[in-house]
Amino acid sequence: MLAAIMICSLAVITTTSCSKDDDDSGSGKGSSLKGNWFVEISYVDDEEEVPMAGGYMEYILLNFGDGGVITRTIYSGNAGVAPEYWYREVQRGTYTVNETAKTVTVKGLSYEEETSKYNISGDKLTLSTTYEYDDEEDDFSTTFHRPTKDDQDLISVFDSKAKEGSDMDGKSWEDLKLYSVRARKPELF
Repeated sequence: MLAAIMICSLAVITTTSCSKDDDDSGSGKGSSLKGNWFVEISYVDDEEEVPMAGGYMEYILLNFGDGGVITRTIYSGNAGVAPEYWYREVQRGTYTVNETAKTVTVKGLSYEEETSKYNISGDKLTLSTTYEYDDEEDDFSTTFHRPTKDDQDLISVFDSKAKEGSDMDGKSWEDLKLYSVRARKPELF
């Protein structure tokens, strides 16, 4: 599951609040992480390098909220299938931002705490994480955008019709060997 997504002081100041560049209208727009971010992910079979049968895909909505609370909502299903046959999973965790290093650390959305570099350019947010697999490093990044009116309409439909939870017909993600078209690691956050 994607899952990603996705994110006090020690030697560097880390904060969970907005920076001075935030807009105060409550829309979440501006140059901070705060607010909603959206992405569409299509999956391919790693061995075959072709799209998954049935057009399996996910829409992911990240919300960096007040008080360092992050919410990830994952809408998963097959393209062309009615929303009532899709699944919606809502996960909550916490995040801290290190504005100096441009990193966000997230706890509670994955098995382990994850720190990602972030870059905001206009209405786009790129989260990049380096993972280690068998002594090799693999960089994974996903670019989100602020939800458009069409995205918000789609989210509204899925919120009203999608089933709660996640059902992979008894198969794990490793069994399915899923990888994002945009990246090679199936989870961010």
